[in-house]
Amino acid sequence: MAIVLELLSRKDQTLKYFKFNKPEIVVGRDHHCDLRLEDPYISAEHIRIRQDSVENSIYFEDCQSINGTFVNKRCLASGKLEGDDILKIGRTRLKVVNTNQPVSPALPLSQLEESLSWLSNSGIAILLTLGYLVLSMVSGYLNSITDYSIFDMLPKEMGQMAILSAWPVAFAVMGKVFNKESRVVSQFSILWLTLFIVYGLYLLEKLLSFNFNAPVLFLWLELTVYTLILFGFVWLSLFIAFHQTNRRRNIVSTMMTLAIVVPIVSIGMLGNGDFSANPEYDSTMLPPVYQLRPASDVASFVENSGTLFEKLDKQIEVENLRAKRKDEKAH
Repeated sequence: MAIVLELLSRKDQTLKYFKFNKPEIVVGRDHHCDLRLEDPYISAEHIRIRQDSVENSIYFEDCQSINGTFVNKRCLASGKLEGDDILKIGRTRLKVVNTNQPVSPALPLSQLEESLSWLSNSGIAILLTLGYLVLSMVSGYLNSITDYSIFDMLPKEMGQMAILSAWPVAFAVMGKVFNKESRVVSQFSILWLTLFIVYGLYLLEKLLSFNFNAPVLFLWLELTVYTLILFGFVWLSLFIAFHQTNRRRNIVSTMMTLAIVVPIVSIGMLGNGDFSANPEYDSTMLPPVYQLRPASDVASFVENSGTLFEKLDKQIEVENLRAKRKDEKAH
């Protein structure tokens, strides 16, 4: 039986692993200690740890240190150590490892992670960043109805990109804290790629809205597609940042997606009554080259518009009939 200790961070993450194949060790700052720690609050010989081969147990004894020895937040002079007990000497935290306890099973390698390894390329990330900046500037220019100055718009666009960068930075920091690897380049690549996809779908939506008059259908289709993209974006961010099971990642991604989508949809639906004084129609206008359906002349349009009044009359007749039946049932 060996004495095995782990050096822990403040978040209880393992920083170093120490294994001693001897019955007794001394921990402290002295150069002759078996485990020497650079902590000014640790005594020269702070604690003595020994193993009892007969009992298969590990014991400790404080060497009359100045700041004492804490076991699971209790100050003790000596005692028996169990597996996973946490020792605090000075400002250093050590965990006693139970060598008889089996380690957790290995996580299977993901083929997806290998396929996405190109996202960690700094050159690709820089190109994606510059590409999104150019795309934002061009989009702003095409949608502008006033004089467009690149020097005035550049700080605004870069400010928006800085706000968007909070997401990958946050996941990179969490990845560094929990997995000791930030993978910040991959996080930024995922962000810009997702925004490219969103912009492409935005253009496709404009094209379809221009050619087909189905605002309600497009509204729900748009909500569904963007929700799925958001779910995929969150899922990939978690996949890059943390080592999780697929089940746990799916649950967390779903909860985060709903936490973002539900408030937005709820706010959008507030104040939408049954009646609106403004007519509902799609005002999307594009050049004729984007027209996928055949055009009609003015005479045909006026002739066909008569059917609109016929549909409205039928709808009013049906509503009046329902109201009449409702009144008869009430009386």
